[in-house]
Amino acid sequence: MENFYDPNVVLGDTLRWSMALKNSAGTSYDLTGSTLSMQVRAGYYPSQVLVSYSIGVTAGSTISTPEGSSGGLAAGTAGSINVCIGSNYTKNFPPYTQIFYDLQQISSSSDTLTLLRGKIGTILDVTRT
Repeated sequence: MENFYDPNVVLGDTLRWSMALKNSAGTSYDLTGSTLSMQVRAGYYPSQVLVSYSIGVTAGSTISTPEGSSGGLAAGTAGSINVCIGSNYTKNFPPYTQIFYDLQQISSSSDTLTLLRGKIGTILDVTRT
């Protein structure tokens, strides 16, 4: 199920995206009982964790929107996931480079599946506040 998404972010901006997971039959992917974990790092090999989020998906969970400055993950049992990397984190990303992330599901039986991974391009902002 692994997929790739390579967004760009201006340093200090909030980065958001949503995804709707489907199984091979085309129906919503059930996330009930899973834990979703995401990390952003400067590189694949041991390097500093720039951002880390984790949430549990309980029966009946509905999707919400994570707060913009700190960010987070939100998920519903019917395969909907909202990702938000908060501006408090993006302002400290290294400029003009690519950093790496992945989003994993750990099932109730402890199986791990990488749902999404990619590179985030970082761009220095012009406006200073």
